[in-house]
Order: sequence, then C-alpha cells, then structure tokens
Amino acid sequence: MKKVLFPGSFDSITYGHMDIVKQALKIYDKILMCPLINYKKNSGMFTIEERRQMIKEIYVNEPRVEIITINEKKAAVDIALDNGCNMIIKGLRNVTDFAYEVEQAKLNLEISNVEVNTIALFANPTKTIISSSTVKELFSINKDISPYVPEIVRQAIINKCKEV
Repeated sequence: MKKVLFPGSFDSITYGHMDIVKQALKIYDKILMCPLINYKKNSGMFTIEERRQMIKEIYVNEPRVEIITINEKKAAVDIALDNGCNMIIKGLRNVTDFAYEVEQAKLNLEISNVEVNTIALFANPTKTIISSSTVKELFSINKDISPYVPEIVRQAIINKCKEV
C-alpha cells in the first residue's frame, strides 16, 4: 500500500487543502492527514482536536483519508517514519510556498537519513489565493467565506467566534 503523510496546521481546512488531497488520492492508496501546531504562528483558532474532527467530518465517506494526531511536539518527518510513510506531501500555491518547502524538503531528507522525501503538488490555479489565514481575515471583516471552505468549517468558524 502506498501511503503518504500530509501534515499541516489545517486551521482551518480549506478547499485548497482539499484540492491537494484530491490530487494525492490519484497517486497514493492512503493519505494520513496530520493537523499540527505551527509554532511560528499564534496558537490558532481551533484546537488540534477540533481540526481533526472537521477533517474527519469532511472525509467521512473517503476511507483512504485517515486523520492522525500526535500529543507531542514532533517533526513531520518523524511522524512519517513512525507511520510507515517514506513520503510527505505538500501543496504549493506560489513562489513563497515553493521557497519554503524546498528548504523543508532538504532538511527532511537530511534528518531522516534520506528515508523520507517530499512530493509537492501544485494547487489548482483557482485555489491559489486560499489560505487559512486569508479565510479568517475575510471572516473578521464580514466577508463571505463559503467559496473557500466547506460548510462544516464555515459553521465552526461562526460558532468559535461566538464563544469569544
């Protein structure tokens, strides 16, 4: 079975992320999605468990997508190795993503002793403006986010903002 790790903050999952999953399912038998905390950013809108639950609901009818979570700070490359993946998948929207992911891919190869490589998939051109940060920013200024996220996510953002 060919399986791949798809790590990301997924805070929140967007149609851009889902486009990468759709492409990856044409290549791999199983995709292990792993929501992680991005320590370079703030703590995020949703907890890891909330992110996991949203992804699970979105892919409830797709048995080839599995959601895994970890309870410790760990490198994505180590998560891949722990789960029998020799490949990490990343989505690229633009040159900035490319520059960052090339460096990350080199580092992953080095720290895994060349056991884990990275495959990059280019986002559908209609999805290149979508990011979790953009979705949250648009929502904060009362713009419609439904073109960018599934209804489950849109409703979760509405509910989360009511809590604050």
